[in-house]
Amino acid sequence: MSFKVRIPSVSLALLFLAVLSMEDFAELIPTAEYIIPGVFKAGDISTCLAVIFFLWGCFGVKIEQKVNYIYGKYIVAFFLISIVSSIAASYFFGQSIALSFLSKRKLLVCFLLYFTIVRLLKLGRIRYEQFINVLFVVVTFELTVYTLQFLLVNVVKFTYIDITEVRFDSARLRFPYLLPMILGLKCMNEVMLGNAKKLRKVAAYIAYAAWTFYLLVFICKHRAPSLILACVLCMAYLLWKRNLTVKAMLGLTVALILVLVASNSELLYHVYNESLQVLFNSSTKGDTLSIRKLGQAYYLQRLTQSPIFGFGFPHSEAASYGSGSRFRFYLGDNGIIGFMYIHGIIGVVWLILLFIKSFRMSWSLYQKRISYLFLLYFAFETANLYIGMHWYYLYPMPFVLVLVMLDYEYSRSRNREIK
Repeated sequence: MSFKVRIPSVSLALLFLAVLSMEDFAELIPTAEYIIPGVFKAGDISTCLAVIFFLWGCFGVKIEQKVNYIYGKYIVAFFLISIVSSIAASYFFGQSIALSFLSKRKLLVCFLLYFTIVRLLKLGRIRYEQFINVLFVVVTFELTVYTLQFLLVNVVKFTYIDITEVRFDSARLRFPYLLPMILGLKCMNEVMLGNAKKLRKVAAYIAYAAWTFYLLVFICKHRAPSLILACVLCMAYLLWKRNLTVKAMLGLTVALILVLVASNSELLYHVYNESLQVLFNSSTKGDTLSIRKLGQAYYLQRLTQSPIFGFGFPHSEAASYGSGSRFRFYLGDNGIIGFMYIHGIIGVVWLILLFIKSFRMSWSLYQKRISYLFLLYFAFETANLYIGMHWYYLYPMPFVLVLVMLDYEYSRSRNREIK
């Protein structure tokens, strides 16, 4: 008897390493620690692997035909905006232009990978199914690691996640949650489109989606994103093109389960409390959004000095001081207002145009019953602009991967129409 071992292509291997490293290696290595003191952190391995993947896409793959990049001009525009913002940081704070530009190196390198992955997909070097499978392999590994660490938090610590933080009377673990959530929505998308014919496959998709959502709500314990995700799932239910009777039965069943599970849950109380704060600027406890409101007021006042180009991303002590760190105001807590402080009005205009383009393409795919995923994801990100934008401040790779998927699926749908 002989066994054949299938060795993945160089492109697939580099894709896997790039995605896993950008997900902080599932927090199994100390990404915040320096390998070379003051120069190179363990977390910079991800940037190096991404650059290698990008160079492989440029020089290791023969281009046999012209490739159309739907988001190409948007990404080039963002690079130009980042250069201008870096110059603004140099002008106002004396911060090095190169240092300011490189402070967002992860995001910029991930944007470069958009070109690499789209090229490989459209040239057929990687099949779309292989691409999706790589993402599921990475996320399944992450889900397993994070769930085990949460369950064994009082027994052993085998990751580099801070396990001392407590929320809702149990440990709160912070780690990249966007890619698992996206694949959870992808699973829901397959069920809603009827791509899963057998009951076993439907159950598997739903179970996997529930696992990813559990990660966000009960392990990460992000309150606003959890509330937004709940709204997005309600939106998915309303958009679902399905028999009304089936939708009603499923809706009642899910509602009953949620009531039974959450009736005595402190999490439900806090999500309710958070929604009151966001909607009415009130709560049944202390207003946890007040510090953000003060920060936003500070940033808007500062922007009167540089409304068009902003102040750049702070890296030096002077720039951090100017961004309000002395008042404990943090750009990452203030979503689009923090983004505007960094990139000015031109940055916000770029963001609006990017989202409009994405929504138009997503709506087109929804109307053709090709995908619900992109409409749901960009609805999530739009609602999360106020105090979130985690894709910009923390986890850029999942956002770029969605742009890749949307580019590919939209282009494929257009090609079918032409034929």
